[in-house]
Amino acid sequence: MIDKEWTKLPRFSQEYISMVLIFFLDFTFNKGRPQGDEILCSCATCRNHLWAKRYVIYDHLIAKSFLKGYYDVWVNHGEKIPSRMKMNVIMEDQKDSHEDHSSTTSITFGRLTSCQ
Repeated sequence: MIDKEWTKLPRFSQEYISMVLIFFLDFTFNKGRPQGDEILCSCATCRNHLWAKRYVIYDHLIAKSFLKGYYDVWVNHGEKIPSRMKMNVIMEDQKDSHEDHSSTTSITFGRLTSCQ
């Protein structure tokens, strides 16, 4: 697993900003599954439900921080799931699949249309 301790640093610290810009965004666009020039936004507000461009993700992660305690393995951003965790992730995905998402922004063909 990737060391993500830097995600707990103050959002306006130079190290946090550098890691968002240099590590997370570069890693995600190179190893993840971007859809054109967009990736899922993993800020505390968007919660990996909204697609956005690189500069929007950067702004969100500085202003709103990463989603804490929920997104430990960046499966939507190119990180591989360690085999010992796969069963737990599958169980969590099944549990979450029954949640009511009626308050979510409108969805078009499986992609949310905006990341505010």
